[in-house]
Amino acid sequence: MKPKIAFLVAIMSLVSLTSFAQNTIKGVVKDSSGEILPGVVVTVQGSNAGTITDVDGSFTIKANASDKLNFN
Repeated sequence: MKPKIAFLVAIMSLVSLTSFAQNTIKGVVKDSSGEILPGVVVTVQGSNAGTITDVDGSFTIKANASDKLNFN
């Protein structure tokens, strides 16, 4: 019985660790007419994480899958 409990605890620990893993999100910010937007501030809502789009409107940021990004 104890090996089954230890196995279950191990599986639950792995699942909880992967839920906190961050992803690298890459993108390009454009306006409604398709023009690239350099200098846009991209932040993760509720955190201090942020970046600014480059001259090509591109950005890279680390965030969790459930996070929301803000663009200003």
